[in-house]
Amino acid sequence: MLSDVSRCYLELLKSVVTGVAPTFESLPHLDEVFSCSKLHNTLALTWYATSKCPELQNNEALSKAKPQAVASVIDQCQRTESFLTVYNKLLKSGVKPLVLKGIVCRELYGKLRDYRPSGDEDLLVTVKDFYKVQSVLLSEGFIQLHHFENEKELKKLQEITFEQKETRLHLEVHINAIGIENERHARLNRQFSSVFEHAVAVTVQKHTLYTLSPTDHLCYLFLHLYKHFCHHGVGVRQILDVLLFLREYRGEIDFKRLETVIKESRTKDFWEDLLTIGNRYFGLQNKGAVDHHADELLEDCLGSGSFGLRVSEERHFGNILADLDLKPPKTKLRAAFLIGFPPPKIMYKMYPQLQNKKFLLPAFWLRRIFGFLHRYGPKGIRAGATGAGIGKKRSALQSKYEK
Repeated sequence: MLSDVSRCYLELLKSVVTGVAPTFESLPHLDEVFSCSKLHNTLALTWYATSKCPELQNNEALSKAKPQAVASVIDQCQRTESFLTVYNKLLKSGVKPLVLKGIVCRELYGKLRDYRPSGDEDLLVTVKDFYKVQSVLLSEGFIQLHHFENEKELKKLQEITFEQKETRLHLEVHINAIGIENERHARLNRQFSSVFEHAVAVTVQKHTLYTLSPTDHLCYLFLHLYKHFCHHGVGVRQILDVLLFLREYRGEIDFKRLETVIKESRTKDFWEDLLTIGNRYFGLQNKGAVDHHADELLEDCLGSGSFGLRVSEERHFGNILADLDLKPPKTKLRAAFLIGFPPPKIMYKMYPQLQNKKFLLPAFWLRRIFGFLHRYGPKGIRAGATGAGIGKKRSALQSKYEK
């Protein structure tokens, strides 16, 4: 059952989506609502909605949140400008990286586009074009955070991160859309084998960007969301992005292809619950909404934080266990052991450099366990064991969708 804080938080987001002033059964505890909003990286959006409520104008929490909300908007404006500058240089170099989510999703919020922040921007490129992109980014002062020894290792990576410290702009350069860490990801990734052929150009702040076609992009946003749900959990903002994209591009979506993707990925119930959440809590009018486990899914999302990355050690370790793509451990001791010593086949996927140097596996295990102890100490072991329960709970919900 949703708490009063959660309901107030969702009501404020509904106001952002519909443009209708929020209504409350009782005045909310704004400090708690803003804490929830920070967890989901939507503070600026909820602060804006709250600032339009006459009955909340004298609330101390509103005044406290204003500097953080304004700073978030300013930071996002600067990152957007930096990204557009870099993207233009990539185009001039002769490559056309496809923009994924990020700046495209921010446009869905209209005048509040910069109130919806992005921690990074994502680009999809071919293996051939990656090296050109890499050259341009390094020449622009970016630092490459992920390294590989050869093209074989490159193809196994989900993304390569570049960071420009001066502007604090992070770029995630993807060789594939979803990732190929396991068979589920590889299966989902096959849905995007022809996205470059169907790419479209869009205009953002008078700049031309290339991105996925509306149908491909909706499929990507949805499957990317589902991937996060299966591994780290998924945040409310991700759900909003999918629902707003559907609303904005409904007339351009090939719904037969969407149905095929949903059927092949076995996510029909999950999709219908997203539509139900949109109708029930965000004032949308989606056809085809069927309630399977919508409130249970939403409660999990509210507890997971933005992209499932809630800052909680117990939840963090629960995410790691889910990320191992294994059945939930039967005991807490087994759970703690797996966090430090994942099975070899999992280690090879987590660290592609081990593929050709399997003799280094013990060294990587030791590096993980010493890094774990250095960062968390003895309390981390207890948190890791507790995290098993969180991972198990999400696995139970996931199994309902994959029945």
